[in-house]
Amino acid sequence: MVLCAILLVSLSSLVTYIIVKSQLKNQSPVSSSTPVVKVSPTPTVVADPDAGWKTYTNTKYGFTIKHPYTWGPEDSGQGVVTLKNDRLGQIVIYEGVLSGGTNNPKARFEYSETQLDNKEAKMQKYYFNNQLKQINYEIQINSKSLVISLQPNPNSSFDLFDQILSTFKFLD
Repeated sequence: MVLCAILLVSLSSLVTYIIVKSQLKNQSPVSSSTPVVKVSPTPTVVADPDAGWKTYTNTKYGFTIKHPYTWGPEDSGQGVVTLKNDRLGQIVIYEGVLSGGTNNPKARFEYSETQLDNKEAKMQKYYFNNQLKQINYEIQINSKSLVISLQPNPNSSFDLFDQILSTFKFLD
């Protein structure tokens, strides 16, 4: 009787195994990988920050600089170029060297090295009463020193001046 019970359990297990195996063969395979969702990037339009600006070209010193149309360039004919906006301030470009220190205890200068259009330049920051008032750059062009002086009016920031300066390019 024990033998019959073992035989019956074994036979029952074998039949169950054959039925399950045949059902699995008839089913379509199930993918275990995570589905891939493709997302096409949406193109973004980047506005040209100086679109509509004018370009001033100076062949004597070999450079160009873009400026807003409200910043009229004034060329003195004596080697001094001024990009000026009465409300915001001015950028003065001239042949010369950066000035030295000062005896005024409320004024101080900070100096560092930087680059303008991939050329080495000296940068001078002028502070008065611990407020940044002016940034000057000195750069060598054909054995001459050119100074670019950013001079915002009080309550103007250097942001627009930096944007204008970023368009400074040497003629090749």
